[in-house]
Amino acid sequence: MNPGLLKISLDVLRILLKLPPDVKFTKVRQSWEQERTGDFEVLVEAPNLEETLPGNDYPFVRCTLAADFCTVDEVTHIVGGTIENY
Repeated sequence: MNPGLLKISLDVLRILLKLPPDVKFTKVRQSWEQERTGDFEVLVEAPNLEETLPGNDYPFVRCTLAADFCTVDEVTHIVGGTIENY
């Protein structure tokens, strides 16, 4: 395999996950441990999340995706998503 960089905006990532328009992605971060496992974190803002006090760590939240299987193309499509407290 040959490597390459894919540049994607946080707004496009939110749209691809079919999240509501009031959900905002604000920052991506990745520790060296996460880089080794292929994980990363996205800082999310949404009106339904609990308030975080200044100086406190950000809590983990859950992203739930709804999908439909298309029998014509035999592909699963994301049709909606939500962000909620974990």
